[in-house]
Amino acid sequence: MHNSKLIIAEVTKPSIGTGIEIGWALKLNKPIICLAHKDADVTSMVLGPAHLGQINFIRYNDEEDALEQLKILLE
Repeated sequence: MHNSKLIIAEVTKPSIGTGIEIGWALKLNKPIICLAHKDADVTSMVLGPAHLGQINFIRYNDEEDALEQLKILLE
């Protein structure tokens, strides 16, 4: 993680490991993009920092939509 320039996480299903890694990335001031299906109940671990602008958050309909939104954000 120390050598990473960007962290991308799929957070549709809650995961303690993913939450811990997002926490490390926040502590290291790494840019973070989280993706979640539009119908997912996303945890406050992700939504809190997203509302504060610390995480870029993408809600998608399907895989194609996720990739298109990710491409736009990365450009």
